[in-house]
Amino acid sequence: AVVTVDSVKNKTFEHYFEIHGNVQVEENANVFPEAPGVVKKIYVKEGDFVAKGQLILALDAGPLSSSLKEIENGLDLATKVYEKQKRLWEQKIGTEIQYLEAKNNKESLEKRLAATQRQMDMYTIKAPFDGIVDVISPKIGETTSMAMPAVRVINLSKVYIEADVSESYLNKLKKGTQVKVFFPSLNMEMNSVVERIGDFINPANRTFKIRVVINNANGVLKVICSLFCAL
Repeated sequence: AVVTVDSVKNKTFEHYFEIHGNVQVEENANVFPEAPGVVKKIYVKEGDFVAKGQLILALDAGPLSSSLKEIENGLDLATKVYEKQKRLWEQKIGTEIQYLEAKNNKESLEKRLAATQRQMDMYTIKAPFDGIVDVISPKIGETTSMAMPAVRVINLSKVYIEADVSESYLNKLKKGTQVKVFFPSLNMEMNSVVERIGDFINPANRTFKIRVVINNANGVLKVICSLFCAL
């Protein structure tokens, strides 16, 4: 008989059970226009990466654009008059009322300009966060509506797994529990941890939710991708 001898070693016993979950994205926004208007220009294409605040498309603001130009021209003149009156007043030339009127006129136009620029911003759509432009609904020349989303932006680098777990496992899970995540459609596996355990038991199926953090820096995982999760 062949006898094999091996030394006894201490080893952590790991027990796994299998559940199903979905990939969810933290930053997934349908961006609505703040004002109706005809699309004047689209600055990016679907699939492009955009930084937070980057201009995606602009609508025709109509008379508001002309008003903005008039205010800018008026402010330019008012600033020159104010600076001239200020120099004269400092040299004790002219009257105080002339200096104050010039100052007031300049400040009033500055406030009008700021208010008009805020209105103009309503005719643009900018990226709410860093991400990928997934959908641009309107085309140049089409009219947008405040009731319909014009752009969808998704940040695929910030994703997580959400799964429903039977309440029978409630005492076996805690924040930080190690998990193995399997993606059959991608033939991919990764290790992660439980980030959060829900406090609510769904009375319909007696389950609670867990959230598992995952790294998706390369954007391979897409939203609502089926997976298996073994804990």
